[in-house]
Amino acid sequence: MHRSSPRTRTSGVGRPAALALLAATLVGGLLAPSIAFAQAANGGRSIARMSKFEPSASLGVTEGEIKLPPIGLGGGVDTLDKDGTGSETLFVLSMKTAFKFWRLKAGLQLDLRFDEDLEIRERDFDERSDYLRFIDYVEFGEPGQFAHLRVGRLRDFSVGHGTIVGHYYSDTDYDSPLTGFAAGFHADWIGVEAMTNDITRFNFNAARIYVEPFNWSENTFLEHITIGGSVAVDFRAPGKLRTLAGIPQLDDEVNFRTSNERVLIYGADLELPILETPIWDFTPYVDYNWIQDHGSGGHFGAIFGLTLPFAFEADLTARLEYRAFQSEYIGTYFDAFYEIERFRYPDLASATTKEQFLDEQGSAQGYMAELRFTIPEMFEIAGSWEDMDGQRNDRLDLFAQFTAFEWLKIRAHYHKRNVGGYEDIASFDDQTFLSAQVLVRIWSGLWADVGFDRTWIMDDGDRRFVPVDAWSLGAMWVISF
Repeated sequence: MHRSSPRTRTSGVGRPAALALLAATLVGGLLAPSIAFAQAANGGRSIARMSKFEPSASLGVTEGEIKLPPIGLGGGVDTLDKDGTGSETLFVLSMKTAFKFWRLKAGLQLDLRFDEDLEIRERDFDERSDYLRFIDYVEFGEPGQFAHLRVGRLRDFSVGHGTIVGHYYSDTDYDSPLTGFAAGFHADWIGVEAMTNDITRFNFNAARIYVEPFNWSENTFLEHITIGGSVAVDFRAPGKLRTLAGIPQLDDEVNFRTSNERVLIYGADLELPILETPIWDFTPYVDYNWIQDHGSGGHFGAIFGLTLPFAFEADLTARLEYRAFQSEYIGTYFDAFYEIERFRYPDLASATTKEQFLDEQGSAQGYMAELRFTIPEMFEIAGSWEDMDGQRNDRLDLFAQFTAFEWLKIRAHYHKRNVGGYEDIASFDDQTFLSAQVLVRIWSGLWADVGFDRTWIMDDGDRRFVPVDAWSLGAMWVISF
């Protein structure tokens, strides 16, 4: 039972190189003879893990003969409570469908939201990425199969040990959810992962190549030694905010006007599986990363995995990591908050972007601990804690999912940044991300869907991101053919 660490990403130094690498990964993934998208070591997450249930969750889609896919039709009400700036009520008409055949599966969901004047909400379709928001996922293959390719929302996405890209979300901006792409392959002793956050712009790209140089050996320790190299780049990282009389300026798509800078991060990693048995394994690892023209940082950790001897399979995974950072280095630069904090960092009240703040970031050291317990197809709970030097530099991440019953599905993800003390953990402020969803089958094909999301929204009046609490209540009737 070798829990290979999520093999990280690497991105090109220039836009053509990054696009070429993504294309090569896609082609290689389709042609490689033995391809598997590795589960992330930071909890064993694959690219398919999300804080929202896929459309197939209530459609009962299974692999089988070709037939017309089921369709879900429904409606509901969304209430947006904008922090200190008022509220908004939206009426929602929803249609979704999903199918699975051979190694291909897809989930599509179109939500039309109407304002109180019964007009389609303009902010839902004011930029080109909005027109792909109906794609929840189009996916080829599964982890462990010869290829794993995905187009859709990237939620709780990590690459490798998550030291450059970790817990990343492409839809934390309520008005501007992004449709991304991820692909990977593993052919015996070599593999590649690649991703982009937005297939309409290719702003932020990442990739990783890794090798198992002693894969030919019959020695268990040597066989799984893994050496990797990673690159991640944001070609349009916001630099200096453009202002007029001290007021930030917005473009036609209600985004901040900024200068465009390039943030390039590259790194190397080594994984040494000291012990591997059918019941438990122990794997130390080292990641060392550099931010071009800035600082560097080391991540030194170990992963412990245990398969519990129950009548059903149950997995316990623990991870502990020590971190030592030079000045001008930020670990897990592309994280759950990145699509928001790239404009305002270290908090929403800051006058600096994340790229600008690199010049002010001091040296730091600390640790990260993570624990995950899983009973496949029934239950999962996970949590991580980061504790770094300095004020308000700690982070908490919690995830829970319950799917033991066909008629009931519950999922929640909580992420808190800039924690200064235990009192901050309980506070519900602009440093908090929360997504929760409950699906209940009421009768036959009738489902109820209750959800809550704490994300962010651009307030074009105050010219700033503000937290928004989105409550949703809906019902859906599933029509099967």
